[in-house]
Amino acid sequence: MKQHTKTLGQVFLHDQNIIQKIIAFASPSPHMPLIEIGCGKGILTQALAALGHPLHVIEIDNRWLTTVKALHLPNTTFSNQDALSVDFSSHPRSAIIANIPYHITAPLIEHFSTHKDQFESITIMIQHEVAQRLLAKNNTKAFGSFTLFSNYHFDIRKGFRVSRHCFSPEPNVDSMVIKLMPKKNALSDNDTQRFFAMTRSFFWGRRKTMLNCLMNGPYCHCLPDIQKNHALTHALKQRGEALNLEDHLALFEQVKPYIQLNCID
Repeated sequence: MKQHTKTLGQVFLHDQNIIQKIIAFASPSPHMPLIEIGCGKGILTQALAALGHPLHVIEIDNRWLTTVKALHLPNTTFSNQDALSVDFSSHPRSAIIANIPYHITAPLIEHFSTHKDQFESITIMIQHEVAQRLLAKNNTKAFGSFTLFSNYHFDIRKGFRVSRHCFSPEPNVDSMVIKLMPKKNALSDNDTQRFFAMTRSFFWGRRKTMLNCLMNGPYCHCLPDIQKNHALTHALKQRGEALNLEDHLALFEQVKPYIQLNCID
């Protein structure tokens, strides 16, 4: 059997100490159903199955699914699916523990956010650089709209760094284990959409002020009347990375009357 498929971002963890550290950090509640995304050769799968929790494995590559099914693990069910298309609302409330492919990290976190009420926690190993973006503080280079999006939906807890030498084939980057704890939305569904249109706009141009981005960016269109609000335009003379999530939420309450909803994609 071919050992990995680069197009699926497959690299396989082979360090048992890291496996046990992931499980200890995840610390799911007793009897909580578990979901693993991407079983690969089944190294993490076997350790999860040994916990005695109901375990459901989602794997897009049927070859690996067949391999791990042949292990006849207890309390374990399988589905041959793309995790990005899974309706997690059809699953019982669960804890996710997974080493996910690097290239789907952002869309997968976005997908998780739409089903976040279904999760007790989401413990994932991702590319170290991406983890730094999720954990970034304002006024740093890594801070951006993805930081704001992720922290709006989740309390993000830093776990530990994992060396590239713990994988086969060895990737070109190190990884990090993090835990996402779902948060209640601070805004209504409608205002949440408007809020992210605003924050995406703020990071459309890194060297542009928030006002310039709002008036010229592709994500939303602001009414010209915003420029008549001198206190607000003064506040918008900063750049988006200068404000933390709470600051952006407070600013949104002032900006939202000027956002045209029919211009949000």
